[in-house]
Amino acid sequence: MTNAVFVDAEGALRDWINSVSGLTGQGNPISLGAHLKPLRSPASGSYVRLLLLTSSPELTAERPIGRARVSGTIIGGTKEAASKAATAYANQLASLKGEPVLMGSCLCLIADNIVGPQAINDQDTDKNQYRYLVDADLYFATP
Repeated sequence: MTNAVFVDAEGALRDWINSVSGLTGQGNPISLGAHLKPLRSPASGSYVRLLLLTSSPELTAERPIGRARVSGTIIGGTKEAASKAATAYANQLASLKGEPVLMGSCLCLIADNIVGPQAINDQDTDKNQYRYLVDADLYFATP
């Protein structure tokens, strides 16, 4: 098998977030976990919806590396829940420095250029949800 440059960054990140102890599940900041599509009624908690913005190869002498810019929209039924979840998500991404982390079949080398949490002011809608954005560059290689 050749070294992959492009990976399923959304799926890898979703699986990793959902596996981090103390981050997702009942009683944790991102109680409803990470998903690739919107949930219908998140009033009882908060979740992260992931979206791949861009991806590109990064050439290195050692091995091929893929860069993926992923946007996380943190959605919660209350401003406090959404803010707490967004902060926890951003801090978890910031921890991806130094030691590579296995995310499914991908190896995440580092998260960089993290932007957010940024509150989205859209409370004039009838959704009764609060949203924050956290974007980051993730650098992947094959294990």
